[in-house]
Amino acid sequence: MNEMLVTVGADKFGGDMGAWKIGEWKTANSTESLGYCFDARFVEDEGGGYVVSVAQLPGVVSEGDDFAEAIRNLVEAFRATIETYLAENMPIPWIEAPPKQPGEEYFRVAVNV
Repeated sequence: MNEMLVTVGADKFGGDMGAWKIGEWKTANSTESLGYCFDARFVEDEGGGYVVSVAQLPGVVSEGDDFAEAIRNLVEAFRATIETYLAENMPIPWIEAPPKQPGEEYFRVAVNV
């Protein structure tokens, strides 16, 4: 894989995903949902599969046997986390993404919540 960020799910949002700031929400195509953008950090697991996390939201981590499954699982975990923050009327604790470590790759992800 290369060093470039690749956007996953941008087709659901329209416009230039590069113009979004991490953690910024925008209304997606559905009038009843919010769109969020974040960087998914992933690394190949030594035992096979991938471990993925939201680089800017601590504690949102998942895994999968292949990259697609890992991203699907991460999106599900992200949605559940955001829905909890919103339901509890709590601020979402976005952080600056930590520096990339050896073996890690980042993908930009756009998600409806």
